[in-house]
Amino acid sequence: MQLPIEDLISVFIILIAVIINLIIGIKSYKSYRENHLTQTLLFAITAFFMAFAMIFLVVEKAFLSSLMPDEVLGMLFGGIAITLSGVAVVAIDAFSFNMVFPNKFKILTIFAILVEVFYLAMWWSDPERAVSWSGSTGEITLGTFTTMLPYFTLVPLLVIPILVFFYYAIKVRSESPISSKRSVMLGMGVLVIATGFTIEIVGLSPILFPWAVYVIVIGRAMFILGAILLYWGLFRVKAKE
Repeated sequence: MQLPIEDLISVFIILIAVIINLIIGIKSYKSYRENHLTQTLLFAITAFFMAFAMIFLVVEKAFLSSLMPDEVLGMLFGGIAITLSGVAVVAIDAFSFNMVFPNKFKILTIFAILVEVFYLAMWWSDPERAVSWSGSTGEITLGTFTTMLPYFTLVPLLVIPILVFFYYAIKVRSESPISSKRSVMLGMGVLVIATGFTIEIVGLSPILFPWAVYVIVIGRAMFILGAILLYWGLFRVKAKE
């Protein structure tokens, strides 16, 4: 049985986003080896873990499909994808903290880590975690508490760097227009990715919402747009300085 065309499009979109994030990660790591700046290393970590998370998301979808259905492996790789994306979220938070609040960088990063670890612990230990099927596609479902938890953990962690980047852009706008523009681009990139990520974790059911599959495809396309904005803000704007 073949996968629905929308699922194939989603996989294609995710793979493009993976490639862009790997490019960002490689360029950032090369820059880090030259300048040894913590910010550059954190951005490389963010990009690499975003790419790895998306790869495991594709693997999860493969096992939760008619191609090779295996609920145990599907949930395992789904959990790995969630964990890797959590590392990426903490890393981008740490990047923004180091950029704007260097004196409070460590304590703020520890706070972000604790919030992320709490969510991941709840996800992995959720006794109601299961797979629900709609046609040829399966989705991981969670208990009510764990389903609502991202809105109080992951979403705030994603909002933090957006606010920090925009705050920094306003703060340095007069003294360093280039730095301000770069910060705006980074904030917009994280905002777009956060929007796509939020759509992903909402988990709209095709059974309840017939149009949900198209919204999910659009949400995943945001990973590409967001990655492009991050790349442009980090490298292209810097090149004009």
